[in-house]
Amino acid sequence: MRFLKNIAEMDKFLLAKRLAVAFSAMVVIFLMVSYVTGKVVIAWGESTKHLLFWKIGGRPEKGDYVVVATPKEDKFAKGKVITKQVVCSEGDELKITGLHYYCCSREDSGLKKCVYLGRAKLRSRKGESVKPFNPCGTHWCVVKIPPGKFFVVNHHPDSYDSRYYGFVSFDGPYRILYVVRPLI
Repeated sequence: MRFLKNIAEMDKFLLAKRLAVAFSAMVVIFLMVSYVTGKVVIAWGESTKHLLFWKIGGRPEKGDYVVVATPKEDKFAKGKVITKQVVCSEGDELKITGLHYYCCSREDSGLKKCVYLGRAKLRSRKGESVKPFNPCGTHWCVVKIPPGKFFVVNHHPDSYDSRYYGFVSFDGPYRILYVVRPLI
């Protein structure tokens, strides 16, 4: 009641001014929240160690995270949008030995350096059969990453990533929507 009494006693001009300031502040806050929420990506799954990401532009580089749209026909991802880390990019060599994946790239010194990416599984954690990605179809496979393609993983044993569905790109069935940077 006291608040209402104070408003009634207030000069009408002063009241209009305060309401305009309050309204302007709410508009500014709304615009800021809209901007931030359009730029912030939340990774709900447990396969990435980060929860919040910030959308950025440009092409991904090794070490960047990307948000990937999966096809609805995918038995495991079922059309979901997923966040993965780029670990091998165009020009690098993807080396597969059995179920083990490596990314090999040339150093400035000219030497080839191979980094272990992880092991594929033959069964999901629910016991379903999973087919690992292997473009050669042999126990030993070395393939050069094609232009515009990327190999993405998350470092969790149950991560569903390029070890199963292959390369991602800006125009393929596993389509990169945008590049993101981890916030937390």
